[in-house]
Amino acid sequence: MGVSGLVTDGSQIFAVAGQKVVALGRGGEVKWRQQLSEPTVGAPALAAGMLILPRERSVAGLRLSDGELRWIAVHGRCELIEGDAAAPALHLLREKYPQYGEVEAGPEVIRLAPRRIVVWSADGAPVGTLS
Repeated sequence: MGVSGLVTDGSQIFAVAGQKVVALGRGGEVKWRQQLSEPTVGAPALAAGMLILPRERSVAGLRLSDGELRWIAVHGRCELIEGDAAAPALHLLREKYPQYGEVEAGPEVIRLAPRRIVVWSADGAPVGTLS
């Protein structure tokens, strides 16, 4: 089924439910819709002018202005944080995304320190690199 969630950039609200994404204007009008090929597995986020959607086999990014599909590769160093050191991150996760209070998360978290983020579009053309 996938994860559902809402996120806003102040001018639009982005609603995610499984494989469906809708962008709504301030008056509730539909700005764009997008159907994903696989459901989301994590809460949506906003970064670099995109709606970031974690999926089981990839991370998708949708351009905020029109919902055009982008793919994102994050290169960096991961570190497993456990026990008391993971508690602050788990607290912030539950505070920001209340649905995580309803499921068991932890006792460990993965910290990712991105070094490079590469974004490309559905036609395979590179969109850019954030370093």
